[in-house]
Amino acid sequence: MKLTHDRVCAPALEMAGESVRGLMGVALLLCSLFAPSTFATTLMVQQTANTPLLTLSFSETPRLSQLVLEGTSALQQTPAYQKTTRSHQTDGIFWPAASLFDNAQQAPVAQMKSDVSTLLSRLSAEWGNDADKKHAIDTLLRFIEEQDYGFRVDVSVDHDDLLLGKHANPLLDADYTLLLPSRPSSVGVMGAVKNSASSDWSTGLSLSDYLDDHDRLFWFAERSHVVVIAPNGDTHTVPVAYWNSAGARLIPGSLVYVPFTSLPSEFAHLNATIVNLLTRRMM
Repeated sequence: MKLTHDRVCAPALEMAGESVRGLMGVALLLCSLFAPSTFATTLMVQQTANTPLLTLSFSETPRLSQLVLEGTSALQQTPAYQKTTRSHQTDGIFWPAASLFDNAQQAPVAQMKSDVSTLLSRLSAEWGNDADKKHAIDTLLRFIEEQDYGFRVDVSVDHDDLLLGKHANPLLDADYTLLLPSRPSSVGVMGAVKNSASSDWSTGLSLSDYLDDHDRLFWFAERSHVVVIAPNGDTHTVPVAYWNSAGARLIPGSLVYVPFTSLPSEFAHLNATIVNLLTRRMM
């Protein structure tokens, strides 16, 4: 990711030698005096996808920690935030899901969503004679299309970790969205299951418990492992067969993707493509 760049303004000059250098210096000075002011960075702050609360502008290129600090402070002053139900002595932000997205990179993400939707629509038509398989694809397609996605910047926005200097703190000079969601209450299970849906999150439930709530497709669902996608986009392949189950615990907002097996050859990369898209989900 390119974090900083220079902005230069000067007219084209068709002269040579010392005269060129002298005139160019004058031109650069005039350009700096009369060029319209621009913001180095803009930041949209949201608590949920596609619900902008406020926008901040920075005339000088800020560091990540400044974006997070000022974005959080501004969010906490909004009426919407003040109405949020929060636990005692918490800031109402679920930091494991907090993320920064680069708005300039939105086009390829939108194309990825479109490509996944097209593939699933084609597979639904191909499996149209099998009610269970078609329903599994259609409910997954509906979930995919209902979500919002963005180009997630590969940085940690955990406020405490940034203050302690545990993560990189780069300069950022583009147009960003800072997503600071409240704590979710569910875990999504999708893919090669008869009905992609959410289950209520509970501290006492393991990954296997969530899977038990969703019937997997017979012969067409992976039985030995699933892919867990954390709210911050991190992915983990977790064993779930009776002989290798890891008994994993999930945090709220996680997605469990059950890969398809026995796919037609033209859909060989479908599982990887879907997981790649889901890592860009905006909660």
